[in-house]
Amino acid sequence: RITLDWEVLEDIRRTINSFQAFFWDPPSATAEKDFAGKGGYYSHLDPATMRPDTMQDGTPAAENRSRKNWNSVGDHVPAYLVNLILSLEPLPLGAVRQTFAPLLEVCHTIIDEVSSLICEKFPDPNSDYVFERFHADWTPDLSYRWQQNRAVVGHNLKIAWNLTRCAYYFQTRAKRLRDEGKPQEAAGYDKRSDRCLEVAKKLADRMGEVGLDKIRGGIFDCVERHPSDGMPTQFAWGATKDFWQQEQGILAYLILYGATGSPHYLQLARESSAFWNLFFLDIEHQGYFFRTTENGLPILSGQYGMKSSHAIGYHAFELAYLAHLYTRAYVSAGGGSDNSFCLYFKINSIKEQKSINVLPDFMPPSRVRITSVHANGVDVTDSLDPANLAVYQIPTDAMPPDPTNGTVELVVEFHATPVQA
Repeated sequence: RITLDWEVLEDIRRTINSFQAFFWDPPSATAEKDFAGKGGYYSHLDPATMRPDTMQDGTPAAENRSRKNWNSVGDHVPAYLVNLILSLEPLPLGAVRQTFAPLLEVCHTIIDEVSSLICEKFPDPNSDYVFERFHADWTPDLSYRWQQNRAVVGHNLKIAWNLTRCAYYFQTRAKRLRDEGKPQEAAGYDKRSDRCLEVAKKLADRMGEVGLDKIRGGIFDCVERHPSDGMPTQFAWGATKDFWQQEQGILAYLILYGATGSPHYLQLARESSAFWNLFFLDIEHQGYFFRTTENGLPILSGQYGMKSSHAIGYHAFELAYLAHLYTRAYVSAGGGSDNSFCLYFKINSIKEQKSINVLPDFMPPSRVRITSVHANGVDVTDSLDPANLAVYQIPTDAMPPDPTNGTVELVVEFHATPVQA
């Protein structure tokens, strides 16, 4: 997405092919494959057979036999689908257009399926929290190792955040279909958007009551899905708070403020941000802590003293980028602050691709607009077609390349429109 590097895209394509060939449980599963045929993705494969259902009894792997979970189903959206779809839709100009079309269609299939499954299978009508682990036929698995019948607050918030992103995407698809004279197809995506937003708001509202610390701020970790001690929240082990779950809450409430204009969501986003800034940042030694007590004291014993794990890096980059983006696009745009921001690209010299898509994230139609484009320091805004900029597609032909290596350093400035309550 940043570089238009075809080798990176090929890695992505191969990985998605692996998901579809080995992990996917397609509704049309054949008897030969002997999967459940219930949709979604299995979480684990037997490395000898490359199947999800052949783990031997009595081995540690047996507990993952024919299992599905939140990560294997829903994490396709934030992990790669958002940025890949943004890169491919609308299809790039040039000879690569037909090459990319089949991959984009696969992405459409995946995001439609996983978002529908999350809305349909995950909510539990008898609990404040979603189900997170399932058997192949979507029967909830309430006996898995440490989780049992417990909920991870951050997963509920991550679902709220990413369903809102999906809602924005379906709004965009509906608009494009209406513009193409396809009102019935557009209405279908309007319904998808409404359903995603409905589930997202319900989860975010409940987590605001039972997953967030109303006294000290911050977001709790693992809790019992059905409290038995008479309290609204019963902790599985302790009232600890992990850094990545703060991220999910901050992003969920910021994006829901953008979707609804509700000051309640903005307040929860600010409270969550305040706890992060006060207690998770290691002011003395740099970096940030993995886990704190309920009062914000860092827990440094064992693995929690590490600052170099894959989880810390991934969530930190995601939070830094998207919290800035959502604040400028949703909060500042309605509060009189600076509602502009820039994205930076360094495009490889690719003759077959004649455009780059630059929309920052899945956003409501017309929420942000491009105000200027600079290529290798040259302002090329006036030479670009406003019709392309309206769909965030910038032709590369108008960009002066670096004469030394052919790359283009692209700076795109956006301006956000106010959020409507």
